Amino acid sequence: MNSGVGGNAGIIHVKFPRNGTHFECITPPCEITGLIMGERRFKVIGRGFVLERSRFLFGEVTIGKDKRQVYPANRKLTNA
Repeated sequence: MNSGVGGNAGIIHVKFPRNGTHFECITPPCEITGLIMGERRFKVIGRGFVLERSRFLFGEVTIGKDKRQVYPANRKLTNA
């Protein structure tokens, strides 16, 4: 029991009442090691996503040492 992994169970809804913008966010799960002994480390596992359906906007969030740049995605969001 020197580590723990967890994440959100569902979608986080962020609504702005002034302009009606509604974002749906999914956060990536995280892992913490060194809870009892050793050096404590925090690590993000996987990716998070942000979606705004009315304007077909999609964002992918990754966190880590090798993810320090913004890059264009080739995928396009379609009305499904």
